[in-house]
Amino acid sequence: MKRASRRGGFTLVELLVVVGIIAVLVGILVPVLATAREAGRCTNCLSNLRQIGQAFQMYANDHNGFLVPGDCVCQSDPLVGGSPGAYSGAGSWAVILAEGNYLPIPKATATGGNSNIDMVNPFLFDQDNVLRCPDYVDQNLATVGYPTSQSDQRGASYVIRHSDFSHVAARSWYAINGAPWRRRLGGKPLPMLWIPDMDPASGVLDYHLNKISNFNNLAHLPLIFDGVWTFDFVPTTTNYDINRINARHYNGKSTNVLCADGHCETDATSTLPNDDWYCQ
Repeated sequence: MKRASRRGGFTLVELLVVVGIIAVLVGILVPVLATAREAGRCTNCLSNLRQIGQAFQMYANDHNGFLVPGDCVCQSDPLVGGSPGAYSGAGSWAVILAEGNYLPIPKATATGGNSNIDMVNPFLFDQDNVLRCPDYVDQNLATVGYPTSQSDQRGASYVIRHSDFSHVAARSWYAINGAPWRRRLGGKPLPMLWIPDMDPASGVLDYHLNKISNFNNLAHLPLIFDGVWTFDFVPTTTNYDINRINARHYNGKSTNVLCADGHCETDATSTLPNDDWYCQ
């Protein structure tokens, strides 16, 4: 007699074992892939900062070693809205570098105030460029307000500035290590300066800028970082607003920084700022 052939296929137990193995593998791979994606975004952000650093260096080479102004206002123009210090001018560091073609970013012409700009060709800002951090939030700082902690999502917002003379506009998701006043009531100096320095304490206008050669220990002095607008002061105090430094990478734990020597690094946000953040 011929032996009966066994019926092919899997038993229920075998299927459950396979499903269990697949579930375990998925559980292992999903966090790994998420971490890899986040690492990729962080690396892209560092690449952005490196290109910005190169633009800073090119600008300095063309301007006798001076750093690009943090923002350029014009005292000869009338007040905008009647507020002290609200002057029109040539725009922020990002606008100046964009207008001078130091950065490969889309430029838009604009009308209206900096806080509520009516873009003539706003679609340009939807393009990826070195001023847009990969871990960005698509919201205007002027609309949502300043962050209240380093993990506040508003710290990943953008700032729009434009030149009142050329009407070139730029949108940036990065902040500078600077403030509108060189020192406020005895505060420590910062590297990125305004033209002019509008010091409310002395009332004296100062039009000088820092040079790279003014600094010591360039590898530790931040110029640009993951953050919003400027390092700046807490109003009416001599303390700087550390909430402007945004914990943007690796699940809200890390911040990317461009230093004055051109190198970039990823730092634990909880360690920032430190004494290296001030002019040395």
